[in-house]
Amino acid sequence: VNGYKRTSVNGYKRTSVNGYKRTSVNGYKRTSVNGYKRTSVKFKILTHFRINALRIYALRIGVTMLIKLAFRNLWRHKRRTVITVSSIAVGLLVAFLFTGFGDAGYTKLINSAARLGSGHLVFENPLFREDADLENSLKGADRIIKVIKDIPEVTGYSKRVSGQAIISTSHGSVGVGFDAVLPDLDRKISLLAENISRGIYLNENEINGIIIGEKTAKKLKVDIGQKVVITAQNKNNRTVQQLAKVSGIFSTGSDFMDGFYFQMNLRQAREMLGLEENEVSQLGVYLSTYLDIDKVKKNIKASRILEKEPVVLLEWSDILQDLANYITVDYASNYIYQIIIFLVIGAGVLNTILMSVMERTHEFGILISLGMDTKKILSLVLIESFFIGILGIITGSVAGGLAVEYFKKNPLDLTELYGESITVSGFLFDPYMSADLYFNHYIVIIGMVFILVMLAGLYPAFKASRIKPVEALHLLT
Repeated sequence: VNGYKRTSVNGYKRTSVNGYKRTSVNGYKRTSVNGYKRTSVKFKILTHFRINALRIYALRIGVTMLIKLAFRNLWRHKRRTVITVSSIAVGLLVAFLFTGFGDAGYTKLINSAARLGSGHLVFENPLFREDADLENSLKGADRIIKVIKDIPEVTGYSKRVSGQAIISTSHGSVGVGFDAVLPDLDRKISLLAENISRGIYLNENEINGIIIGEKTAKKLKVDIGQKVVITAQNKNNRTVQQLAKVSGIFSTGSDFMDGFYFQMNLRQAREMLGLEENEVSQLGVYLSTYLDIDKVKKNIKASRILEKEPVVLLEWSDILQDLANYITVDYASNYIYQIIIFLVIGAGVLNTILMSVMERTHEFGILISLGMDTKKILSLVLIESFFIGILGIITGSVAGGLAVEYFKKNPLDLTELYGESITVSGFLFDPYMSADLYFNHYIVIIGMVFILVMLAGLYPAFKASRIKPVEALHLLT
């Protein structure tokens, strides 16, 4: 009827003279009862608009959205992220403990060596280090004392005359080094006063009293109250002798101190050696910790006392060079171990980020094909590395801090392995190992780990930003 051929309930195929082929009333080709395939211009416009909207969205992704995407991407594989963060935390924990044990142990060693020796800082004649002769004595000690007494970090000072002598008894003689000190000053700061095993420390009123080491006493077969003869050279290079009485015997655990060293009263030494009242070999300055050396030196230099007097200021490391070299080498070996640990951490982070990038190759390809800047792809991967590093550092810092604090209060007892005394370069090392991490070492360790994590993320980030969309879409199919 009217030139149409009925092909469905509501669909006609026009065969009229006018030459139209009607597929449906509203431009649809019916493929099922309720399914149509749209072929109109309106559909094409809408599809083009949606694609452009996606492109605009990809182009307008900002920093905030990148941060959100990076954080969400970490938890796609929770187990892998947790393992990586844990490896960073464990590495930090080990680094904190290694460094903390070293910091605490060497702080004790340096402070004890300074208290047994000349001090943390030493004033002396510029020529004394080259030629330790009594002629090269320091004559302006009292003026220097007026300056250092006002520095808060200074806990004490010591006037001393140093030299070589021979101690003799009827049973033999021993060549030793000696320091002549003022008992009232040194009693407060010297470790020898705390390590008297028999007798008493030097007394200001007992001018001819001396204290000797346990091993020296055994060699000379001498005990408290017995007499010894001291033989030395005076200021004029003449041999002089002095009778002295053993007031005390000390035991430090150091072979050198216990076997080849003694102390005497400064007043007795001046009489024996022909020194004037204001002449000393050295003026030692003692601090609560050697970490304050730089601050104290700055205050001393500000006073200009070094310009007014013929004097040089030396640190403990200049006096005890063997000990300083040992500590430097040990710290270097510790850093090597830490670098190995950090390289293992870096390899783990690199593996995690690279696997994450490879799994999302098609996603990055689609984003790049929609017009997303490759710099944003690179930034996205680097932000993921940043989050992994921060999470690992926070976790490791908390765990490491708690571990250091625990061993600070509960030191490791090494006496079963090494006995009661351990000597390093002739000085006693505490066999009870505690931990105490310096703040600057804490910052350096964290900084090194963070930089290493970011460097490990550079290669995967660069690789992600260089993905070719066509190849990525082929991988998808």
